[in-house]
Amino acid sequence: MDIQKPSFTQPFDWAVIRLVSIQHKKDDPGRLVFATVTLLTSGRPPPDKMHSKGLDSKPIKGKQGRLFFRRLLLRVPDAIEWYRSLDDDSSRTPIPSLAEHQIDRLDGIDIDTPGLFDDPLWPNLGLPLSGEVLS
Repeated sequence: MDIQKPSFTQPFDWAVIRLVSIQHKKDDPGRLVFATVTLLTSGRPPPDKMHSKGLDSKPIKGKQGRLFFRRLLLRVPDAIEWYRSLDDDSSRTPIPSLAEHQIDRLDGIDIDTPGLFDDPLWPNLGLPLSGEVLS
């Protein structure tokens, strides 16, 4: 994808996306529980591919389904575009930017998403300070 980088992303090349999803029934789409996008500064080597299975999973007690954990590497513009697309009706799992990290059965598949919010609001990645601290 050839996407213009927002100015606040200029010092970053790669992003690591961490996903947690829950699947109650085997053939149903998973539901996103948690997602983070961590920007890696330029010059920092990207992490290696997740192990050969591409994800970890844990059963939920009482046969309520499984939790799935995945870490993916994307170029910063692709990661931000994916994150911003999650409120769409047709949300999908991200597709890693490097072909050798891609796994067809896991990438670009449907995923249900709840209403999302930025914490903190993007791109305001700082802590608010009251006037008393500065005087």
